[in-house]
Amino acid sequence: MTCCRKKGRDAAEVYIKEEKPDFIVGEWMCDPFCSWTHVNVARGGQAATNILQARQAHAKLINWIAKIERWQRTENKGHWLGEQPETCGSWGLRAMQEMQRENWNTVLVMCNEKQLV
Repeated sequence: MTCCRKKGRDAAEVYIKEEKPDFIVGEWMCDPFCSWTHVNVARGGQAATNILQARQAHAKLINWIAKIERWQRTENKGHWLGEQPETCGSWGLRAMQEMQRENWNTVLVMCNEKQLV
């Protein structure tokens, strides 16, 4: 998984810290933490194993994202937006707790169920 490679995270971190952006949007893959994965994990078997392994692999990326958010907030004094569905299981990870505690949390509904005629 290229998203979880240390070389890519390191290069991105160097770039971010050189540029010192006013605003960062952090978005990470929700696939292994998607709200429906609990069904496949509960069923067991290879699907559950695959999901649990993907969660472990993505933990490196999520920990890095939490690190970048902390830097943006405390050292760079910039703004941060973490974009994930409200029901995404990654919000429950330990690495995400400080981010949620120290930032505003908002649910934005981007789908309109009413069809315009």
